[in-house]
Amino acid sequence: MSKSTDPEELCDIVRALADGTARLPTIAPTAMQAVASRLETIDLPIFGMLAHGTPPVEIATTLRMDEGWLDTRRWAMLSRLTGHSQQSRTPPSGTRS
Repeated sequence: MSKSTDPEELCDIVRALADGTARLPTIAPTAMQAVASRLETIDLPIFGMLAHGTPPVEIATTLRMDEGWLDTRRWAMLSRLTGHSQQSRTPPSGTRS
């Protein structure tokens, strides 16, 4: 969540979590664009679907990709966004590198 998140939205998210449901915070379009500009083109549909709370299994099915390949792309996205080398993290077993 951003430091500029509306306090009421923060309360709504905490209430949803207390009720046992996940609620993603609203992401400002400028923040989405800033993140997307740091990703590879192949990752943009994945990023968009993840940002909207789409489960990974559904993303893999929709984009017609192997779940292992999706895991690899997600690790690559995380590495690119955090500035960490992909070799410094070990992807979950069963993924391609």
